Formats: sequence, C-alpha cells, structure tokens
Amino acid sequence: VLAISHFHADHASDIPAILWSGFIVGREKELTLIGPSGDSDHPNVSSFISSLFDKNDGAFDAVSAAKTNVVTAEADESKVASVYKKGDLEVLALGVPHTGIPTLAFRVNKGETSIAFGGDQSGKNPSFTSFVSGADVLVMHLAISETAGQAAGGQEPLTNVHAPPSIVGKIASAAKPGTLVLSHLIGLEPNHPKASSFSLHDLKSNVDIVRKHYSGSLIVAEDLLCVAVK
Repeated sequence: VLAISHFHADHASDIPAILWSGFIVGREKELTLIGPSGDSDHPNVSSFISSLFDKNDGAFDAVSAAKTNVVTAEADESKVASVYKKGDLEVLALGVPHTGIPTLAFRVNKGETSIAFGGDQSGKNPSFTSFVSGADVLVMHLAISETAGQAAGGQEPLTNVHAPPSIVGKIASAAKPGTLVLSHLIGLEPNHPKASSFSLHDLKSNVDIVRKHYSGSLIVAEDLLCVAVK
C-alpha cells in the first residue's frame, strides 16, 4: 500500500519513480494507492494519478501498464474512514487541516500494534488526538519553529500550515503513544531571512519545547531510520 497524504510536491513527486521502479523489474502484484479527495482547486487522487500515468496523455504514459488500485479517502476532518483492510492489517484515514489543500493523516493497525502518521497539518483538528491515541509509534512533523513567521508568499502564518513544537508536544502528551518520532525537519541556509522559522535552525530548542509538554519516548528522525514496533 502507498498512502499519500496530499499533493504538495515534497509528498507526491516520487510517485512516478516508485511505480517506474516496480514496472521495470517486472512487478506483477497490484499496488494500492490511497490518496485524498479533491475540491474545486485541487484534484482527487484518481485525477492526479491519471494526469501522470494515463496511457494516452499522461505525463509518464510509459508507466500506464503498472498495476494499481486507486482508493480515494475523503479528507473529512470529523470522520475516520477505513480505506484498506486485509487480514489483520487495516489502514484508517482522517482529514487534517493543512493550508487549504485536502490532506490526510493515517493510522495503520496490524493486529495489536499500530503506527500513526500525522502528515503535514496545523494540529488544529480536535478529532486528530483521539484518532492517534495509544499508537505504538506516532510520527509527527516538526517542520517549523515556535517563532515561525509567514508562509511562502507571506499570505498566511506558517502555523496555519504546520503545527509548531508546542502543539506537537501537546498532541503527543494527550495521545500517549509508545514512541513519538519527529520527522519532516526543515532548514534553510543560516543567513536566509526566514531561516529562524524552520525547525533545523535550532533543532535542540524546538525539540526541547516538544519535551516541555511530552515526557514519553521520543526519537528525532534521520534518513533511513528504522523503528521497531512490538
């Protein structure tokens, strides 16, 4: 299963490479692609995938032969949806607020274990905490600093786009996961005028703010990190 939270480039641009790599090595098993519903300004997952891989006019039409099963999950912020189930594996989805683009958080339950992925979000959906409550691993994005300024283009505060460290900590404190993993760390060159708005400018201080609210197990993600789930 490939679960796609939303269609910003840093979350969706690898889809052609993933499908292409399977296609060229002769993958025969169907790959389920789960993604969000659309709105008047954004495509739903079926339209997005078609624009990439349609055999007649897709941007990557050579990949049209790859076997996929596309599942649309409503980006509803008040309703949890079961979007995939096979044996004791189930994937649940919930809409979360992220700068006006339909966005999903996911929870993967496998028997008695569970992993929750917060995805990009402002942390302002009150239903999200109960959705991820008690997960063995909760992956949250620590993209911005506590003193983040305006988003790209200066049209809205970055806190409407990503949850600041204090909100991440409060969510984790209420959800009580077995382990909190902080990912999607962002940084700019130190002399960039907006550098201080992002988490890597002073990662220790931003992690410390999370820890002020959350005292449980915490891991700061690194590339290729593997986390055991028991």
